[in-house]
Amino acid sequence: MKKQFPYFKSNPSSAYLDSAATSQKPKSVLAKMDAYYQKNNANTGRGVSTAGNLASQILADNRQIVADFIGAGDAKSIIFSKNCTESLNLVAFGFARNILKLGDIILVSRGVHHANLMPWQVIAKQTGAELVAIELNQFGQIDLDDLAKKLSKKVKIVAVGHVSNVLGHQNPVEQIVKMSHQFGAKVVVDGAQAVGHMPVDVTKLDADFYAFSAHKMYGPTGIGVLYGRVELLEQMSPLIYGGGMISEVTFDWFELTKLPHRFEAGTVDVAGVVGLGEAIRFINKIGLNKIQQHDRDLVDQLISNLAEIPAVEVYGKNQLSLVSFNIKNVHPHDLAHVLDENKITVRSGKHCAMPLSDHLRLPGTVRASFGIYNDSSDVDKLIAAVKTAVDKLYVK
Repeated sequence: MKKQFPYFKSNPSSAYLDSAATSQKPKSVLAKMDAYYQKNNANTGRGVSTAGNLASQILADNRQIVADFIGAGDAKSIIFSKNCTESLNLVAFGFARNILKLGDIILVSRGVHHANLMPWQVIAKQTGAELVAIELNQFGQIDLDDLAKKLSKKVKIVAVGHVSNVLGHQNPVEQIVKMSHQFGAKVVVDGAQAVGHMPVDVTKLDADFYAFSAHKMYGPTGIGVLYGRVELLEQMSPLIYGGGMISEVTFDWFELTKLPHRFEAGTVDVAGVVGLGEAIRFINKIGLNKIQQHDRDLVDQLISNLAEIPAVEVYGKNQLSLVSFNIKNVHPHDLAHVLDENKITVRSGKHCAMPLSDHLRLPGTVRASFGIYNDSSDVDKLIAAVKTAVDKLYVK
């Protein structure tokens, strides 16, 4: 599998274990994007030229590929953004700000990524709504009993992550959505760590909004996706205004065009969308069930080996594709530095989830995360490097 990823030809001795931050890109994705630029590059939705029409059709075809991949069906429900963060901001400032008022409540899991917390902090201040945390259990997972206690008719928004980017567990989104909908709340899901690692069906989840990024699923940077229920997208305001998102403009008035284009002002990154579409083909060719099992096997191997090192602490439970750990009494950055010296690429710190680190009472963690190009030899290299770090850094 590594042979399909040019990164490893340039870095043959590297164990890349930071796919939760960004994944490497297969040759097929890079080639497809390059071919688009060489053969089909034109602006979409502009004029009546053959080249422009072809580019528009390529964009539409890949939008449908994305819709099918996450079980959305209707391509109108797929909005292209520059990343998952922008998608979540679009929901907060384009939808929630229109419906929230003084006295309403926004429920946000204490374990979410900052991208699914900070917009709600701002929106709460702007609208007079109250921001309330959904508390976590001892493993850092969403406490459904706490959610049940806090749900009421005043709750208008519930924001959660599908898979924790710090602890790696899957949250029970389907159950959370069902509980929230009983009170009329809309559920916003950050799926950045789920899509590409496990089957995701937004229709089955019954989510109102679902966001993810291409670059974490073997696609390019600069392209994100927002799925939204069509009836909710119709109520949403754009964040950016300009060409491509209007049907008519006078000097003092304009009319928005139809979905999904009203949320994609300016020139769309068609090559990025092409790369995302090819990444989906790459994933589908392997099979998401096989990818999920591959990740679990490596997680199990890593956890079982770390458990044999007394100085190491592992955090979380039922991890899907990543493992967070520390050496006792050693700062995670110091451990990551030793791993880097041994050509092991991991992530260290609070992983854009500071409230979760505070909840766990940790200065941060070292996070090893897997992609389809990793194998058991990468885990062996990591374990050997961790043992070296223990010898260098651990003090009882």
